[in-house]
Amino acid sequence: MKRYLEEIQMARVYAMFAVLFVHVTSLGFAKTSPDSFVFPFYVLLNVLGKIGVPTFLLLSSLVLFYTYYEKPINRVTIQKFYKNRLLYILVPYLSFSVIYFFVKFFLDHAPVSFNDFIIQLSKSIAFGTAYTHLYFIVILLQFYLIFPFLLWLFQRYPFFRKHAIWIGILVQFLWVYTNMNYLQTPRKASILFSYASFCLTGAYLAIYYERIYNWIKDIKRSIHYIVVNFILFGFVWGIYSFLIYDIQTKRLIVSSLVHEVFWSGFGLISATFILTLSILSYEQISSKSKKHFLELGELSFGIFMIHPLILLVMRQLLSSGSPFVFHSWQIISAVVMYFASYYIVKWILLYVPHSWILFGKSSLKNMLIHH
Repeated sequence: MKRYLEEIQMARVYAMFAVLFVHVTSLGFAKTSPDSFVFPFYVLLNVLGKIGVPTFLLLSSLVLFYTYYEKPINRVTIQKFYKNRLLYILVPYLSFSVIYFFVKFFLDHAPVSFNDFIIQLSKSIAFGTAYTHLYFIVILLQFYLIFPFLLWLFQRYPFFRKHAIWIGILVQFLWVYTNMNYLQTPRKASILFSYASFCLTGAYLAIYYERIYNWIKDIKRSIHYIVVNFILFGFVWGIYSFLIYDIQTKRLIVSSLVHEVFWSGFGLISATFILTLSILSYEQISSKSKKHFLELGELSFGIFMIHPLILLVMRQLLSSGSPFVFHSWQIISAVVMYFASYYIVKWILLYVPHSWILFGKSSLKNMLIHH
């Protein structure tokens, strides 16, 4: 039986905080004048937050391939795989899609017929548009749908195993080019092909994971990689932030393809940086810190699902004001959003029956008992 990848839980925590960054800075990023001295800080944090989705996808792919790669593909394996995903991912997604849809519906106060209401709800569920973050779950569900086929390809053909990263990059940019020039779908962000490089890189890393893990944690052997990886992350973060800043200040106009190249490169490099950072920090931090990270890892899915609701409440309380009040409220909102999400999710998982309907499967109770 393969070991439980505790360091991946730490990586999930880092990715979760990235998602929190991108959402908590979104209002300040949109409403702050580019001439303001605080605007560059919003840009830096907002861009940093964009690593969340690529990292989550890479980690999800890594864990799935690590778990299933050496297992035979048969009816029992596939049935168990889909049962777990339907129960613990699809059901929470449906639950929160309905919750967010109703919240938006009542806030908008827009009169609509029952038929139109059902149509709008169905579309929001199908495309992950009930709220800004739910498109990610739609991407995950698409990945789960084709995972058995990908697993078969990797098991059957060595070519796919050896060249998974390049195949992923090629598939992603063929899709981007095709969509840009021919299909022009407005919902590109909800389609799995837009993230193929992250998914297949995760698959590649999973197959060779133990070798990679043991190499990275041996700092004497991997020091050159670590230094290059960290410097490269800082470099692409800075370059992409400058690009976004120049676009927002209208000092630069770039094509969609150029922007896609920068975003994809930044996402892929950042995801490998997060993985490297997680392996190193897992090996260095104390047992007490590990326990806290592992707990946060168990809560990360729930925090991901509920935090925009807390943020929405905070923004309803105060959405504007003097610059000092506005920027201060963004900081207060971030703190309240995190701690409220943390304690709400933890309490529900520990004390509310059938909590999986909202927050999926969690080992939080067992983890707290054994630690």
